[in-house]
Amino acid sequence: MAQPWVLWALAVVYVFWGTSYLAIKQAGQDFPPMMLVGLRNLLAGGLMLLLAWMLKRPFGTFRQGMNASCVGVLMIAVGASLLAMGIRYVDSGFAAMLFATVPVAVCLMVAVTGSRIVLMQWLGTLVGVLGLVLMNKDIDGSLQSAGMWLILAAVIATAASAVMMDRMPMPGDLIVATGVQMVAGGAVACIVGWMLGERIEEVGFSAWMAWLYLSLMVSVLGYMSYTYLLLKTGPVLASSYAYVNPPVALLAGAAMLGESVTSSGLFSMVLVLLGAMVVLWGTPAQRAQASSSADQFMKKANT
Repeated sequence: MAQPWVLWALAVVYVFWGTSYLAIKQAGQDFPPMMLVGLRNLLAGGLMLLLAWMLKRPFGTFRQGMNASCVGVLMIAVGASLLAMGIRYVDSGFAAMLFATVPVAVCLMVAVTGSRIVLMQWLGTLVGVLGLVLMNKDIDGSLQSAGMWLILAAVIATAASAVMMDRMPMPGDLIVATGVQMVAGGAVACIVGWMLGERIEEVGFSAWMAWLYLSLMVSVLGYMSYTYLLLKTGPVLASSYAYVNPPVALLAGAAMLGESVTSSGLFSMVLVLLGAMVVLWGTPAQRAQASSSADQFMKKANT
């Protein structure tokens, strides 16, 4: 039987990361997208680095810090910002289903860079792409279409940063690495957003609460729970959120925002999740790499 703390950690990751899409959509009603991403990652990353300093965790070399910063800029300033832009035009549950294709995108990028991809992974990729095609049939209007393409671009940016992370020396401590990525990506997102004319004007109570929820509960507490799962149970159970978060997001959006759930949408979600699962479980060696890449996505796309 699983230890109580393991069960609590799983619940935190499932619920907080699964509802993060809902919170992003809620906060994005008043926060401009890049400022939303930048400020919450600056706060969360700063708290993570403060925690690492208090725990006397090793911060690694300057080169490792720069590598983590580059990954954070691509994953957060590009990937998470594109998500925040795209989710304004689509349902939060739909956005979560699109992001479930990250392992598929990682698989394709690994293949492009010359690594061998086994048959099961190609099969999972085809199933995931079929799910995306069926999702596209539910798109109604140019704005929703634009939102879908923005989110798919976010998936590509996030998958690319995950592949980069697998191939670059990073700080050995998970808390330090994530904190550096959050601070670097958040700072660049704020700067670029300001240069593009984004300004925070009147922010309602619900938007502030959503922002705090994303910064503290989703990013800090969610990531600490994820790290605990990694250390206590390994990557397989820890990465199970990739299959649970989309249904949680779909149900949360329907319950709290009145988002519609069609039968074709549910079927598309099943195909996307099935494709991701097949990719992740393709081979033992590549399973760990795909799980790691998907994990890095969720830590930043949801954080």
